[in-house]
Amino acid sequence: MACRVIAISGTPGVGKSTIANIVSRILNAEVIDLSELVIKKRLYSDYDEKRKSYI
Repeated sequence: MACRVIAISGTPGVGKSTIANIVSRILNAEVIDLSELVIKKRLYSDYDEKRKSYI
């Protein structure tokens, strides 16, 4: 079976997570939150205090 990747991006508050969850239910697919993945797997080099973001 072929592997499909659907990437959803956009500015904060536009409904990316909502759409991702709807699409995942329809396609019986997994949603991967990249922000969570970066933290969980420690894929960052530093933390930006000003922006409160891992980099």
